[in-house]
Amino acid sequence: MRCAEFILRRGGWLFPGLFVHPDYAGQGIGTELLNTSIKNLKRPVSLKCAQRNTAALAFYLHRGWVIKDAGVGPEGEYFPMSILD
Repeated sequence: MRCAEFILRRGGWLFPGLFVHPDYAGQGIGTELLNTSIKNLKRPVSLKCAQRNTAALAFYLHRGWVIKDAGVGPEGEYFPMSILD
C-alpha cells in the first residue's frame, strides 16, 4: 500500500508498525489510522518505536504516548511506549 500501512498484532495489544508514505505525511493520515485502530482496545495500548526514528517518536509523544523503558531487539534500539486514554 503506497499511502499508509498499519499492522496490528493483538498479542498484548502491541502495534508493531504504522507507516505513512512520505508523500502523504502531514495530512492527518497517521493520526487517523492510529486513533481509529486503538479506539476500542483495552488500555493500556503499547507499541515499540525505533529510537532512530525521531519523526515517529515525536508523532507519538505529541499524541500522549509515554516512553516506558528502552530496549534492544533484532532491528535495533527501541522505546516501548504506551497510552492510557
